[in-house]
Amino acid sequence: MPRGGAPELPRTRHPAERRPRTRAPLAVCLAAALGLASCGPSAAPAPEPPPASAAQAASDPVGPATLERIVRAERELAYRGYKTAYHGADASGRRTRMRIVRRAGGPSIIEWDADGATQRRWIYRSRQRWIDEPALLLENYSVELAAEAPEAASRVAWRPARRIEIRPRRPGRPSMTLLVDAETWLVLGETLHDADGVTRFAWSFDTLEYGPDEPTADAEDAEHVEPALRAGRPTPADAALPRLLTLEAPPEGFRHVGWCVDPAGGVREYWSDGLAAFAVRQRTPPEGATATDTDGRLARRECGGRVSLSGLVGGIDVELQGNLAPDELAAVAQALRVAP
Repeated sequence: MPRGGAPELPRTRHPAERRPRTRAPLAVCLAAALGLASCGPSAAPAPEPPPASAAQAASDPVGPATLERIVRAERELAYRGYKTAYHGADASGRRTRMRIVRRAGGPSIIEWDADGATQRRWIYRSRQRWIDEPALLLENYSVELAAEAPEAASRVAWRPARRIEIRPRRPGRPSMTLLVDAETWLVLGETLHDADGVTRFAWSFDTLEYGPDEPTADAEDAEHVEPALRAGRPTPADAALPRLLTLEAPPEGFRHVGWCVDPAGGVREYWSDGLAAFAVRQRTPPEGATATDTDGRLARRECGGRVSLSGLVGGIDVELQGNLAPDELAAVAQALRVAP
């Protein structure tokens, strides 16, 4: 890997996830979320790992200690630099270079040029759900520190990096490889693999400078400010709806992690198992929409390994997004019911 450059991206499947899978055809109107690509018949599946348990997570003292160091660095360190993000299957698609400023204990400010147009500016409170919910990640994933010494590992942004592998304890879940600063434990690079081991997204720092907070413009100057998640469940009044749908049976290992008022109207609720995630947005149907032939039939879109379904369910305009396998996301849609 070039000194200071992006980590070399794999062009093959992730070794830990290289196993055949069988998926049933996706129903016309069921699925959700940042999901995976089309499904079809394949060879018989290999034996799957056993479900996660609290005992499994507790029996691995290295994983929790490693994750604690990473989470502390992500939450407490101030820094600035440039990073490049890679999109698409095996990260061979679009590339975006952006400037990032992270305030100690505060939000991340990201700036980039969009196709030569006016510079865009977004503000995020947290880069990843696993940073906010490390215990949830450990329940469903193993965190493994590579054995090689830091000086023998990759270098990112001219800094020696340790390699961390995050592997699912259940089938059908994504995995992730991290490159973290050998001294500070800040994440310098990240590669996300889908359940089949195909790289779907990656990013790495090109340059990085630690230091005190840099003066930045107010949030009002940003194009997008990530809304803070609220605890508990929203009410119909929060969404300006007469009623809301509820999810009766989320996938195993998933937990409701919060909700927010959606800037486009209505509310959006989030579920996660620490790494995989899906969201359900509910809002008033667009003017002129009727439920005569379309209620319960969700239109499906796929892009870059993500799946989005939208349509009317129980007379409510619903959009589902997530990164589970299509058949499991179909079950999420089927489990939506009008809240009592």
